[in-house]
Amino acid sequence: MFRNQLIAEALVQHQKYDFVKTGLFCHHDDSAALNTAKQFQSMLNDGENVFNIITYKDFIAAIQRLELTWEQREFSMLLWARYCGTKLSEEISNEF
Repeated sequence: MFRNQLIAEALVQHQKYDFVKTGLFCHHDDSAALNTAKQFQSMLNDGENVFNIITYKDFIAAIQRLELTWEQREFSMLLWARYCGTKLSEEISNEF
């Protein structure tokens, strides 16, 4: 996160862009990542506006509220299965 923020700040300081947003995209149950991201966000000037924290759960929920084609909706379901459907694989992994 820190390295990405340094790159973003350099892009703004060298007037390549007026603003740059960075952030963290992680699992909603990853409390260590979320806590670290919140601490990092609080250290930045205007942190909530320049550094976003987005969980897979929030992202997929937002996608599902859109008017989507079946193919797009299917893609969002695959994202859910891959990143949030951990209960599906936990049952299998516990057998080994």
